[in-house]
Amino acid sequence: SRPKRKGGPGGRGGKDTDGDDELTNPPKISGPGWRSAVTHIPVTQRYHWYNGSAAKECLRDKRVWVIGDSYMRNLFIGLMDVLRGVTKGGDDVIKVSGAPEQKVKIDWMPKMFGDVGQRRFTEVNLTTTFIGGTRFSLDRYIDHLKVLLTKVKDADLVVLNVLIHDNKRNIVVGRFKGDKGAAAASYSTNVLELSRWMREQRPKGTFVWATSTSYKEKKVPAEFRPYQGNQRILGINRKAKKYWTEAGFPTLDVFHITHACQADSCSFDGSHHNRMVNRAKAHVLLNHLCRPAECDQPLNSKMSQHNYSKGPPMVNSKMIQ
Repeated sequence: SRPKRKGGPGGRGGKDTDGDDELTNPPKISGPGWRSAVTHIPVTQRYHWYNGSAAKECLRDKRVWVIGDSYMRNLFIGLMDVLRGVTKGGDDVIKVSGAPEQKVKIDWMPKMFGDVGQRRFTEVNLTTTFIGGTRFSLDRYIDHLKVLLTKVKDADLVVLNVLIHDNKRNIVVGRFKGDKGAAAASYSTNVLELSRWMREQRPKGTFVWATSTSYKEKKVPAEFRPYQGNQRILGINRKAKKYWTEAGFPTLDVFHITHACQADSCSFDGSHHNRMVNRAKAHVLLNHLCRPAECDQPLNSKMSQHNYSKGPPMVNSKMIQ
């Protein structure tokens, strides 16, 4: 029989499939064969893994904003690890609430966004800021989010995702009377509205939409699994990615980055991933911004012996299956 064609976000096939192959045969987080997770990097090419100095140089003179729920908070913490050159403690659990780094108050910030953390790297004139809020959902926050994005849209880099608090059990049961499809459709309508609105704003910097995370379903409590199952979340992510792509913005495929890590240590609760996985998200994001030209060489070229072809130093072998 003919083998399945890989597809989905960042996949080999160039179009979405039903997702079965993506969920039963996850990619591995190791070395140059790792599948592409940002739409413009072909899967046949390698990633560059950054030390702290190179990561900070990539973001020299930049203003970076990471916006969203606790999964985006974890991405921000992974980015901070990479910028600091931290490679140890990959198994460590990340706290899932509160402002990371130094909590700051910004005068124009809508009050809905109570978790604002910031770190400045003065040696390279870099300011990184995370913005989050309680039960951050598009349904509750979209008007406030537009106010926020109007303020930061011209920053050097803005990375945004919101999904799960529009699709969790309490929302589906309470607002949509248990209709998961209606909840997903409402969320997709809001994503479409926001993506079109963002296109009209013509941001001067780089705006990146991130997909939401995958789940280690056996660790998710049984009552939540119908709402936070990978097949459902993958489908919702795909539609959102389609809208942002049509609006002209790149997507960071967090779903497949997290799904690539299948070891028990990858997530303590089935949804929030450890420091190693979140550093991997940050490395892929940095490749989107300033990947060395040498990485464009085919994997079977002489460049395969170059340092750029080596796997990430923070990967622990017990985390890879």
